[in-house]
Amino acid sequence: MKQFGDLGKTAKKLLTDDYTSETKVKIVTVADSAAGATYTIDTAQNSLTGALGGELSIKGKLFNQLVNSKLHSSGKVSTEVTMDKLGVDGLKLILNAVTGVGLPN
Repeated sequence: MKQFGDLGKTAKKLLTDDYTSETKVKIVTVADSAAGATYTIDTAQNSLTGALGGELSIKGKLFNQLVNSKLHSSGKVSTEVTMDKLGVDGLKLILNAVTGVGLPN
């Protein structure tokens, strides 16, 4: 019978063998400009594999229309433009564009 079988293992191996966890960091900053741009960095790291993933999000106004762009660590880039000042009350047009690797088939 081996009572102290875990004595030779490293602390990281002891803490990550039975469960996984993620370390997450989110940073948000707002630029003081006419566009009112908001920059958000959102990252996560898996403690078991060490894999690091995240995205950079930029929100602001361009030509008086709301623009939201995201750059993903997988290489994917997505942009959404919301146009609500089209001259007709209640009319809103939303354009989405996605490009890069890792897109669904």
